[in-house]
Amino acid sequence: MLTLEHDISRCILSIIALLAFLTRSIVGWTATVAGDEHVSISESVPCLQLRDADVAHLRAAGSSQVIVNKGTRVSHLIAPEKAHAICNEVLKLTNTGQLPQRLMQFSPAPEEEDAKWRKLPGTEATFVSDILDVDYNRDGKKDRLAIIGGGGTCGNSDIVDLGVAIKRGNASWMGYLGFSDEEVESDEDLRWADWGRGDHFLFVQGEPVVVTANFGQKSADVRLVSWFGEGQKRPLCMFAPTGQVQIRVVADSHPQLCKAVAGGRWQPIVWHGTVSPDDIPMLTAAGHHADGGSTALIDINTDGQPDNLTLLYHASGAGCGSYRQWLVALSEDGKTVPPSGLNRALHNVGGPMTRYREPKQWHDIQIFTFEGKPYILGKSPKYVAGVYSVRKDVLQTWCGFEVVEQFKIERVFTPR
Repeated sequence: MLTLEHDISRCILSIIALLAFLTRSIVGWTATVAGDEHVSISESVPCLQLRDADVAHLRAAGSSQVIVNKGTRVSHLIAPEKAHAICNEVLKLTNTGQLPQRLMQFSPAPEEEDAKWRKLPGTEATFVSDILDVDYNRDGKKDRLAIIGGGGTCGNSDIVDLGVAIKRGNASWMGYLGFSDEEVESDEDLRWADWGRGDHFLFVQGEPVVVTANFGQKSADVRLVSWFGEGQKRPLCMFAPTGQVQIRVVADSHPQLCKAVAGGRWQPIVWHGTVSPDDIPMLTAAGHHADGGSTALIDINTDGQPDNLTLLYHASGAGCGSYRQWLVALSEDGKTVPPSGLNRALHNVGGPMTRYREPKQWHDIQIFTFEGKPYILGKSPKYVAGVYSVRKDVLQTWCGFEVVEQFKIERVFTPR
């Protein structure tokens, strides 16, 4: 057992805080204590040795280690069992498309908050974009959380307890609790976890949690889940895509067609040719800056004449990187892109439909037939994925889908 020398007044405050803690079964409750040092003790507190029954009560509440923050609060290091439960719940929310609506909403930050932030050393090229007042540590007082943005062509955003950062007088919030700067630098997963992503705040099983992710409609690209009980991110787990998607029909002008596509009961055409590298300059001159493409002869607009349909793509390394696809109908000789009604209609469908390349049939633009008629599966301004046809050079929408990419827990960090 560790012992700490305190004066009588601090001893009394510690005992009062512990007694209050034992009356609460909610994991993560905190109470204010005098001082400003940070001392961790296991199964004991200043001036008071816990009975076996007290220790059992703490463990039943989910606490694996009591932490005395003299000057901040009495808290605990989250138990591994609780950490795993949080990760599993966030995973379920992610894979069912429910995570976005569980996030707490921040508001635009007043200029004075950004001014306070910029006075701290180490905050160069960063700024306070949004704030949220919430009692995340359950000490009875609201804390001001801030979203900190940065520069660069592939920036990220971090959540910080603004009051804690200002009190510390620096931007030490940038690290991860439980890991030294050297460990993070050598750990490729943690080092790149926030690359092009942002922090988002929510409560999970009563605990303050930060997810580092990108969001698009219902789908969430979650990389890191962290506990925020100490005012700084403590990594709990990392997610990775499974290569699977969950499909839900949200619009169906042709129920049989939409049900068949959502159920995978369709077969895409085979692209038989490729765009010649010699034709790339011609496409660029016509406003189609492409890296390459695939071709197929198909009567896509059902006018009785085969169309030289081409799926073009372009990958960019700028910023966080991007990839896009689009369809054009080339001239018969494949040398020009005529300004036809068909091309104007095809301009409204694009790709890819998902962030990750698997499953391919829900990533790339697809051409398929159903009941003898050609259809296009792709992305439009209205739907992340939809089924379309071109009739008399007019694009018709038949189905709209909600596509939720599926994830798995790839790595677990035992709280330390």
